[in-house]
Amino acid sequence: MESKAGRTWIVNAFVFFLPVLFLWVIAALWVGSSLGAQFKLFAGLQTSLLANYGPDSFNQSFKSLKLAIFGDVFSDSELPADAMTGLEIALRGPVPTATLRAGVLEWTSTPQFTITAEPFHTTIPTAVLHPISTPTKLPENTQTPIQTPTATASKVVPTATPKRDKVMPLLGCVKDNGGGSFTAFFGYENRNSFEVGIPIGEENKFIPDSKDRGQPVLFVPGKLDMSFQVEFNGEPLTWHLDSGAVTASVNSTRCDPITKEETKDTEPPQISEGNMDPPEGDLDVCSLTIVVDDLRVVDTAPSSGIAWVKLKYNVEGYTTDYIYSSPLTLCSGGPTNEGGWDGCYSGSIVISIDPNWASPDPEPFKINLFAKAQDNEGNGTCYYLGQYTMPACCGKCD
Repeated sequence: MESKAGRTWIVNAFVFFLPVLFLWVIAALWVGSSLGAQFKLFAGLQTSLLANYGPDSFNQSFKSLKLAIFGDVFSDSELPADAMTGLEIALRGPVPTATLRAGVLEWTSTPQFTITAEPFHTTIPTAVLHPISTPTKLPENTQTPIQTPTATASKVVPTATPKRDKVMPLLGCVKDNGGGSFTAFFGYENRNSFEVGIPIGEENKFIPDSKDRGQPVLFVPGKLDMSFQVEFNGEPLTWHLDSGAVTASVNSTRCDPITKEETKDTEPPQISEGNMDPPEGDLDVCSLTIVVDDLRVVDTAPSSGIAWVKLKYNVEGYTTDYIYSSPLTLCSGGPTNEGGWDGCYSGSIVISIDPNWASPDPEPFKINLFAKAQDNEGNGTCYYLGQYTMPACCGKCD
């Protein structure tokens, strides 16, 4: 009940106040217009009254309204021409932008508040966000590729490098054969406790060509002063072996001629043993590579050394000359302390049937395989290894 009574009192007071407010506004306007019409103020007083503005925005709006009302009063009172001229000058001077309108006055707010507020809100967030996201990803990417190669390189490289000592090439002496021909005796020293294989190539070659001049590709432990010999014309001949090199020329150390007479070799070397793969027998192909291992060559003292060992074959009834292989490789052994030679050789040869040969049908083709060794004095010997047969259909049938 008390709440409802309170609300009734407020409504009654508001109803009473509205008519009073309305009457007060009408009276103020009427009194201002009447006073302006009754008092005949001179032009100087009118000008000073019209230019008197208030100190703040509220009072300034109120006094501008008074000036507009007085302006109407002065115009309706038909002021003299000089008074009207003074009034126009006064109005143009301090308020050149004021305009009298019929109805509610329109005001444009100053743009100072918009200009100062916007830059602070737009620049502050952009300045804070940019430097945060950029540097976080850069240090993560630089760490991953660094750890991977260091782990693999530290384990592989040190274990492969110190495994063996290099094999050193040696030049024993150079023999003058007369007529511009010379023979160089080469050897090597392998300080390892095991055999070292170095194939013909950049680490085992002769310069000038050909790269292959019968030098070994398998080097046994120890030192061999005269492992093999090469005949040349006296121009510098260099053997490159395992990053080392020796050169033979007409100016190299000559073999002792007295020693040469005392150790003159007149006996041919002997060949024995040897393993063949495949072994001798019937073959069902028309071409095949035969590999020979552990072919032993012995030359009793005094030995001039073995110049070369080769394989050769012929086909019965079809070839008159033997077909030779490349020089075999000295696998082990060489010169003996007594001045002789004892070494084992290995190598291969390709045997094949010419398809243009007439077929011996119904008999097969018969191939005879031999090994031949020759020393530096030109003494040679031939050793029969075995016989192979190949199908008659390998030849041309009539």
